[in-house]
Amino acid sequence: MFIRDVFYTFAAELLSAMGNLAVGVVLARALLPDERGALVLVMTLPWVIANAATFGLPQANVYLTGRQKYDIRTILGNSLVLSLVVGLVLVALFYALQDVLFRTVFRGLSTEYWLPLLILLPVPLLDVMMLSVLVARQQFDLFNMR
Repeated sequence: MFIRDVFYTFAAELLSAMGNLAVGVVLARALLPDERGALVLVMTLPWVIANAATFGLPQANVYLTGRQKYDIRTILGNSLVLSLVVGLVLVALFYALQDVLFRTVFRGLSTEYWLPLLILLPVPLLDVMMLSVLVARQQFDLFNMR
């Protein structure tokens, strides 16, 4: 069972990496250089922010679920609420700071990419938190379907 789960997880990660490589090659050929930079920013920034904004809670989910200290529904509910609240706070923060960000960090970025970036901010938080519950429950079949 363990070996099978490891193999499936490895295969899923390998297929994901190969798919990302193929998409990257196609986009590199189709987009202009400044468009590629904007695309990378919109695709990666939400994930980087999500990993920084989880405050180690995915690992805590795995630990607490494995130790059976709390009911899984409690952990799942807290993860869902926290990821949505933190996501919305991040959206509000980035929206409030958009003028400063466009003068500094996002200088040269077209404003048409701003709305997708804001919309995507809560999604990786939710993804990371929910996947940690699947790992904790050792439901690797569902985990690998992502």
